[in-house]
Amino acid sequence: MAREQANATRAKEVLERCVPVDATPAAANLASRGLRSPYPDNLRFLPDTRIGEGALVAVLEAHGAIIGVQITHLDPDGRKSLVRPLRETFPLERMRGKAGAFVLPASDPTLDTIIVCEGVEDALSVRQAGRGEWILGVLGAGKFQHIEVERGRNYLLVRDGDVPGSASNTGVTAGVDHILLSGAAASITPTPLGKDANSILQEAGPDALLELLSQVITCELSLAGEVRRLSQLDRVAYDQKRAAIAKKFGIRVGTLDDQVAKARPPRATADTSADGIKIITDAPWDGPIDLGACLDTILAEFKRRVAAQEEALAAAVQPCRAGRPLRVWWSTTGACGCYSPAGH
Repeated sequence: MAREQANATRAKEVLERCVPVDATPAAANLASRGLRSPYPDNLRFLPDTRIGEGALVAVLEAHGAIIGVQITHLDPDGRKSLVRPLRETFPLERMRGKAGAFVLPASDPTLDTIIVCEGVEDALSVRQAGRGEWILGVLGAGKFQHIEVERGRNYLLVRDGDVPGSASNTGVTAGVDHILLSGAAASITPTPLGKDANSILQEAGPDALLELLSQVITCELSLAGEVRRLSQLDRVAYDQKRAAIAKKFGIRVGTLDDQVAKARPPRATADTSADGIKIITDAPWDGPIDLGACLDTILAEFKRRVAAQEEALAAAVQPCRAGRPLRVWWSTTGACGCYSPAGH
């Protein structure tokens, strides 16, 4: 809790002290990356972050609000600092911090695709190349799986050219699964090994970057994603799909059964009342709990099931943050609700 408060305090200080980018070392840094002005208002410069250094500040947003900042330390000439940490992220609120991204609004509101890049510079590069969609710059491939997803939208992930099997590649796969399981469509760029959007812009120009963005690969769920999807099905629906999915991934049906069984939440009892409300009693959980990730999951599920304003849904999960229980119900007809029991 003390660390969360310190991060929030630091984020507020950065937001209060930062100034426009133009005519600062941050502008020199961006120009050296082939990124021209004018720069968006959510890109700022913070003087005197450390002795003899300033910082490029990217304002992070989620759920329609500012939720933190990422700062990149720079020397007086705009070069990246040689002192670690080179970059730091300060969320205002941990619950929403993982979903934070650098956001460039659409210049053409008729465009349906949302472009998601690995990093601020890649997001700026895609916009400079001429793409007018909403563009998000997440703070690394591992953050793809935390972005807000609008059901029915198309998402293009502009990935870095990382080595197969790397942690970054795993993050991309998890991000694709997250988007598809949230009811949207996903595609990725076939970025060459060792390259990213900004390096392509610098080395080959905007036309080469636009060419990469046009050669997208339509995505499907990974085996892990399919296991998560199948674990949410009832037994009959699962039986109808298990053989085809096992064949698709070249595994035995029994192996798939084992994976799906592990993914299903443990439940001690389950029943359905006369009015169609499913009553579930979960087995006690005595393991560690990542409260921030838990609240993110609850909020995402509310957004999927409940038609309400974002602020109202966020407020609904607040009792959990204070350590109070939250009871959730949903019926076989699709209705659902929640409440915090009296006395808590």
